[in-house]
Amino acid sequence: MEIIKQSREFLYGKNIYSFMRKGDTSYHAHWHDYYEIILYRNCGGSCIINGTEYPITKDCLFFVTPKDVHAINAKSTRDSYSLGVSFSNDVVDQQIIKELSAGPRTVTTPTQTLLVLIERIRILRISSRKESHKRFMQEHMLNAALMEIMEKGVLLATPKYNLSPAIEKAIFYIMTDVGKKFSLEEIASLCHLSPSYFSSLFKQETGKTFVKYINDLRIEKAKILLQENKKSVLDISLECGFNTLTHFIKIFKQITGLTPSQYREQNAIQ
Repeated sequence: MEIIKQSREFLYGKNIYSFMRKGDTSYHAHWHDYYEIILYRNCGGSCIINGTEYPITKDCLFFVTPKDVHAINAKSTRDSYSLGVSFSNDVVDQQIIKELSAGPRTVTTPTQTLLVLIERIRILRISSRKESHKRFMQEHMLNAALMEIMEKGVLLATPKYNLSPAIEKAIFYIMTDVGKKFSLEEIASLCHLSPSYFSSLFKQETGKTFVKYINDLRIEKAKILLQENKKSVLDISLECGFNTLTHFIKIFKQITGLTPSQYREQNAIQ
């Protein structure tokens, strides 16, 4: 699975850009060199950020920093949609962005003020106001939204993202192709660490064992492929890096509570 990098050029020459998306709001693993706020309304599913899975509740917001590797598996409903604001660090207060970047990445109970601010940023982009006026107002509303996130304490109390360069390198290597056959010794060598120290450090920083981390990523990829309903369960198991179908089914059920076939039946995209 290729991890896509989206560049600041995505902002179309601006340092702030807002968007709205209805229908299928899932994204394969990617990262970018700008910050982003993504707000989901009336939706379900999950978002994986740097290997940690967060549930998407009815209303849920994610804050993504440059180079956070993230994938979104959203379960859309008739009324679901997502709002996003992409921005570079030169349009926001540096102290606010520093504090937010050191913390967790998700908000499960956005305040009404926060919801209104994000919606107004989007409306401003498509308004007929002068560009200079729109930009000024968008920047102030964005800073107000970030301040609301920080001051109201609406971020979940999840472990802080503070990966060492070695573990960050390992995660990027793994996520480049989660279906590839990995060994702990191979990745430890890549990071110039002994297998035992790498294993201990990996668990300490990610909260998961090396095997658990990889299995979670592989099952997340399998869930997306199963929803597409085009490949056999056997082909999906092999593409996701499992040696046998039996092992794939066992791990899939451990993580999801369902067999691959049951998951496909409940979640296949029609």
